[in-house]
Amino acid sequence: MACYEKPTGPCSRRQQPGTKNLYAYVLAHSPTLAGNGIYNCRPPAGASSGFSAHAEGRAMDVNAAKPGGGPNPAPIPNGSAADKAILVWLDRFAANWQALGVQRMLYKTREWRCDRGWTKAGTSLALLHANHMHVEQTRGMAKTLTTAQIAAALEGDDDMNADQDARLKRVETGLASLDDFVRKTHHPKEDLVYIEVADETTTGSNVTLGGRLKAVEAAVLRIEGAIAAMGPTREFSGTTTTVTTGPAPTPAPVAAAPAPASDTGTGDAGTLEAAEQQAAVAEAAIKHETT
Repeated sequence: MACYEKPTGPCSRRQQPGTKNLYAYVLAHSPTLAGNGIYNCRPPAGASSGFSAHAEGRAMDVNAAKPGGGPNPAPIPNGSAADKAILVWLDRFAANWQALGVQRMLYKTREWRCDRGWTKAGTSLALLHANHMHVEQTRGMAKTLTTAQIAAALEGDDDMNADQDARLKRVETGLASLDDFVRKTHHPKEDLVYIEVADETTTGSNVTLGGRLKAVEAAVLRIEGAIAAMGPTREFSGTTTTVTTGPAPTPAPVAAAPAPASDTGTGDAGTLEAAEQQAAVAEAAIKHETT
């Protein structure tokens, strides 16, 4: 039987359990993304008849997250944190499509099908998917895929303990907040810093740990540089308060960049600790900015 199963209807009236599990897994591991739904009884995007995979409850749409939460309907900027996160998911789904039952994906000009591989999406499809990632599953896997199967396919061996997982998650979350602060205070219209929070944060495999920690460390250094470049008077407009600062304080000392982490699949608690120290330096500088 061909791997690609064209949606034929009828409408399922519900989300398929396996698709719901995959959708929840992506959102749980992607703080820069937000879900835009699974089930929708309608024709394919841009068509006036027929059935979308959404109508059968076996397709999911994922957008960039708005600052206050929820899916952002605007086109996703190239190079943004959400764009990078989606590209990582697309590559990982393509590499593990059989284990996950993925049959088709669309994002901007990229289209992938299990029977064709990567191709360039047509103009209309590209425009319709400029603000979200669309992922379809086969009927069987949409019904049966479990969270345990998803983890087995995507996480591999994990030799980090629960404490290390939690610490890395705190560092990444804190850096995302620092990133937002810098962009609002310095260049509201420019994407000054993007934190590359990788696809796995709380249960990540150490095969990807090294790359994730290097991204965290590099982000801290970029944030410190951005803070140092700020002028003597800055304004930060938050959701409820506005803080205007006076002359710039003496910058907090910047710790030397830690040695690059290993990408060999071996846990490196020392590198994690170095990342936490760098995050603390950046947080101290932010406190100067708001006092």
